[in-house]
Amino acid sequence: MSRSVKMIVRFAVIFILFIITLWLIVPIFHFYIVKKVFDYVVQNFVNVSGMSTWLAKGVTIFLMIPLVWAILEVTRINFRLFKKRKSYRKLGIFIIIFYVGIFFLSMFFLSQGTYFGHTKGEVTKYYAITPEGIRFFDSPGFDPKYGSELKPVTPKMIEQYERAKRGMKPRPIDTSKEIKFF
Repeated sequence: MSRSVKMIVRFAVIFILFIITLWLIVPIFHFYIVKKVFDYVVQNFVNVSGMSTWLAKGVTIFLMIPLVWAILEVTRINFRLFKKRKSYRKLGIFIIIFYVGIFFLSMFFLSQGTYFGHTKGEVTKYYAITPEGIRFFDSPGFDPKYGSELKPVTPKMIEQYERAKRGMKPRPIDTSKEIKFF
């Protein structure tokens, strides 16, 4: 065999192996996308809310059923939920956008009273002391109204803030009375 024939045979074999690999990977790729989305949603729900990992996984599984259908429909895998051959691509795109929006809104509401991450304890809020009181933000930067630099919250600062919010402010001791220590 000549050298050019050997190169053509090698190229043909590599091309055929590439096509077979692609044919095997495409269905797995959709599973990979769904698995990554599932893990991301569960991790964020657990980290922000502190809920049980099992509860977060159970709720996420049921909530992702329409999302998985939408991903399969948008990517045109032959998975028909209905008997008609009508394309539900637009509905699938709407469902995906709807789920992304719901995810971000739920993360916003879940993180309202959270100052530290549940899994690693990382800071999730930043604050600025202003004439209006303490203002909290979700990211570092500057207070848009007063221009003061935002500082990361600390456990001691949050403890003092929560006590003050509940009216548990320290009061001065009346020194006119005799104080007895035990």
